[in-house]
Amino acid sequence: MRYPILIVFVLLSVLLAACSSPATNIVSATNPTSTLVSTPASHEMSMTTPAAQPSGSGSQPTPAPTISTDGWLTYASSRYGYKLRYPGDWKIDVQLATPGQFNDQETVIFSKSAVGASGLAAQIMIYAAKNEYVMKPPECQHQPAFKGVQACHSSLPKGQNPAQEIMTFEKNGAFFTAQLAYDEPSSIQVYKAVLSTFEFAQ
Repeated sequence: MRYPILIVFVLLSVLLAACSSPATNIVSATNPTSTLVSTPASHEMSMTTPAAQPSGSGSQPTPAPTISTDGWLTYASSRYGYKLRYPGDWKIDVQLATPGQFNDQETVIFSKSAVGASGLAAQIMIYAAKNEYVMKPPECQHQPAFKGVQACHSSLPKGQNPAQEIMTFEKNGAFFTAQLAYDEPSSIQVYKAVLSTFEFAQ
């Protein structure tokens, strides 16, 4: 009777050893595999999710506010045959060279005082002269069409001088420069609105 009991005991020991050893191998083999697969997958999601965000509404540029010219005043140049409108709360200063001197230069300065501080928040200067420009930008960054003529426009960043917008154009032998010097970026929209009202005499 001892032999059958011994044989059964040996068989059970072998079966238990066979079952427990492969199970250990399977767990140790699958754990590294699952780690390698899941880590790249989660990393890829973190890279692709931000790439899809720019298509949302938040990426759209905010349109610039429209400035109404209702109630603006009008300046008309008899010397160079043009007119334009400007905000009623801006000051105007007209400087005319003596005929036959300094290329018959005309300078019109529109000024807005800074709120709560001394100095100026913005100035728009319209220069007109014969033979040559009174002022022109160091380079022509853009060449837009302006009132039926070719123009040259440049934007100059703030440095030792205030930030500036400068546009030059020529009409019937007269050389025009429209310049903005500003501290408040909102003044650019006023500058564009003033130029939109510019008209040459017929």
